[in-house]
Amino acid sequence: MASFFDSLLAPFTGSAQEQAAQAQQQGLQNAYSQYSGLNQQALQNLQNYYGQGQNYLGNLYGQATGAINQLYPQATGAINQLYPQAAGALAQFLPQAQQTLAANYMQGLAPVQQNIGTAQTGTNQLLNMLGLGPQGAAGAQSALAQTPGYQFALDQGTQNVLRNQAATGQLASGATNVDLTNYAQGLANQTYQNAVNNLQPFLGYGTTNAANALQGYGQLGQGLSNIFGQAGTGLAGLLTGQANALTPILTGQGNQLAGLYGQQGQLGTQGLQNLGQGVAGLLGNQASAAYGTQAGIGNAQANAALAPLQAGNNMWNLAGNIAKMAMGLPPTGNIGGGGTGTGTGTGTGGGGTLGGNFLSGLGSGASSLFGSFNPSGGVNANWAAFGQ
Repeated sequence: MASFFDSLLAPFTGSAQEQAAQAQQQGLQNAYSQYSGLNQQALQNLQNYYGQGQNYLGNLYGQATGAINQLYPQATGAINQLYPQAAGALAQFLPQAQQTLAANYMQGLAPVQQNIGTAQTGTNQLLNMLGLGPQGAAGAQSALAQTPGYQFALDQGTQNVLRNQAATGQLASGATNVDLTNYAQGLANQTYQNAVNNLQPFLGYGTTNAANALQGYGQLGQGLSNIFGQAGTGLAGLLTGQANALTPILTGQGNQLAGLYGQQGQLGTQGLQNLGQGVAGLLGNQASAAYGTQAGIGNAQANAALAPLQAGNNMWNLAGNIAKMAMGLPPTGNIGGGGTGTGTGTGTGGGGTLGGNFLSGLGSGASSLFGSFNPSGGVNANWAAFGQ
């Protein structure tokens, strides 16, 4: 604890103000150090939280992207697998359909082809009967002789002529030969005309069956063309369906990935903005605190530097006022100060000049020492009072 004389001389030495300024500087420095440490911790925590948030966000978007990239290839793989299977089944069905259609048409054309063969045989026989065959007239005679029933009718007619001639006794006459010749020629003419008439329909049969065969082959070709057309349409539909199925999948994958990357970019940008604002706020607060601290330290240092000058000024003012009072002159300034530190000795100085504070500090001692001074009593009276 300071002694009475230390307290008495404190207003004149300035040591108390220097100590107060040093304490103020130390307090400000300590406060700023604590604030700076807390600010650094907050900055580190902010950076850590941002890094953790970015990692967490990156992991989530990475998982979502991985899931999309895994699901979409599976979907496209399934489509690419199903469509070739369907195309393979269609390609396998096509030859079977061709074979089935061709077999059915060939079965339907078999009777027509058989009729064509029969009609061709009849037509060839007619040509031979007409002498238009390869053997000419000899062929016609051979064809006539081979006409069914001709030889039998010739034999029966010849025997009848011979029996009639024998019955009439003309068997050895020339009439028998005439009758036989007439009969043979008549039978040949009759048989020939009948054979030609019987063979003529084969010409129409051939034409009709050829038209039927041609129509059947045309229908077969049309059926095969329809099968190929349907197969082509089916394959084209499969490829179109595959493309239509893959397009929304790939488009959806691109849109979802773009959306994810866009959201990640927006969140990352927002995070950086928040981080930047937080860092700027912390640095701004730290700068404000540093400025306030340095300003406080500067004020405290200025007060400490001015303390000796103020103390000297107080001492000279007080000494001058005492000398003036001793000489009976009125003092300059307000010795009593802004409080009640007057010659009454109450000792409760206020915010006035340092002389008033000094008198307030003296208390009752100052009252007994200077209370008998009378500025209007003159120097001798005051010295006399002082001597008492």
